[in-house]
Amino acid sequence: MESGDFLSSVDQFMLSPLVTWVKTFIPADEGIHLDFSDLLDGVILNKIMAQINPSAATQCPNKVCRDPGQRIQNLNFLVQQIRSYYLDNLRQLIMIPLPDVLLLGRTPYCGRFLKD
Repeated sequence: MESGDFLSSVDQFMLSPLVTWVKTFIPADEGIHLDFSDLLDGVILNKIMAQINPSAATQCPNKVCRDPGQRIQNLNFLVQQIRSYYLDNLRQLIMIPLPDVLLLGRTPYCGRFLKD
């Protein structure tokens, strides 16, 4: 995916219903402007999952400073939390393939990130 195509895809992604939903969890009085890079490390998404399922095991996700290992750990924990929530609370097994956290953690600015 070329650079221009990726940026266009990021703009489209940031207007998607998923990102709109994520923004509803950010208090308006904090004055935070959510951008694509805020979603890459999984910290915000893990905090949202903690609000959805406060009884689940908690782990304090770490803000990532170009550390793919920490990003992978945060994203892996997020996927585990989602899987656990579906199984324990909704009594449903996720049948679709889950995102490849190793790929997403190593190459967050690839087109696959937007699809997964």
